[in-house]
Amino acid sequence: LRRRANKNTPTLSHLPTHTQTFFFTFISLTHLLSLRHNFLTQQWAHTIEVAEAEATDQHSEAAVAVVAVATEVEAAEEEAAEVVEATEAVAATEVVEEAVLEDAEAVEAEEDVAVAEVVAVEAHLVAKPW
Repeated sequence: LRRRANKNTPTLSHLPTHTQTFFFTFISLTHLLSLRHNFLTQQWAHTIEVAEAEATDQHSEAAVAVVAVATEVEAAEEEAAEVVEATEAVAATEVVEEAVLEDAEAVEAEEDVAVAEVVAVEAHLVAKPW
């Protein structure tokens, strides 16, 4: 132990041996507990850093997944719009075809009327005595 700086300052060497042993043991245990506390604090800090890194990675993965889903939804919407446009085009084509058929029927009816008129005129001419 250290020498006394002052003759009035007591040192451990003046205490009984079992008291000295108790103090040394107490100081040693306190030091070990302090070292253990520091180790556990560092270990927890490392565990927290790892957990934060994993959470960040999972958040990044989730963000990538959200972007992928949004891209798929956008592509599906574009495809649906194309299908709607195609359906509308087919419907418009059908309407045009119906109009053409109606016009053709009207033309045929007009031709039938014209033929009937020609037949009537021919019949009238044949029936007249010249």
